[in-house]
Amino acid sequence: MVAINSRTAIFGGTFDPIHRGHLHLITEIVKRNLFEKVIIIPSGKPLLKPTSPKADAASRLEMVRIALLELPLEIQDKLEICSFEVERSESSYAIDSVIHLKSERDASFTWILGSDAAANLTKWHRFEELQELVDFLVVLRPDAKFVLIPGAHVTSIEIDALALSSTEVRNSLISGKEVASAVPVSVLKYIERNGLYASA
Repeated sequence: MVAINSRTAIFGGTFDPIHRGHLHLITEIVKRNLFEKVIIIPSGKPLLKPTSPKADAASRLEMVRIALLELPLEIQDKLEICSFEVERSESSYAIDSVIHLKSERDASFTWILGSDAAANLTKWHRFEELQELVDFLVVLRPDAKFVLIPGAHVTSIEIDALALSSTEVRNSLISGKEVASAVPVSVLKYIERNGLYASA
């Protein structure tokens, strides 16, 4: 049960597929005890991505569920998966997810995003309204620059991110390269069992 007025983080992404870099970030956020709960939201139809996700929404959601089970129980206890976006037939907007979550619980929300996504933050759908509903926490690599956004409640945190990307993982899978160091074994088995990323 979520505490009243709890500090709750939202971490969204396509997770196509989820990899150890995502899990590292999630773990570090939890370990720093900044939030009572971290909600993971796989996106449905992301608008600011140049291409659509390669795996279907249900598969990406399931891979997230499987991957989180590999984390220590004390980390898992602080996590929650929200399927709101993948269950929608409409395009995927952060503002809709936030309004949905606020209708379910009394909590203060912070949206977690990387510095690359933060560079496009003002282009997010209904951003002016969104910034009134949530704070933003930008995860910076040690060498990354942080630009303040006027009017938005934005803070930053440094985390030594793993040098991984979902695109690299997909390309390795397509070319038959080893990805066990990048993707949890349970997720890799799911990918192989369901024939995901067999072609570009």
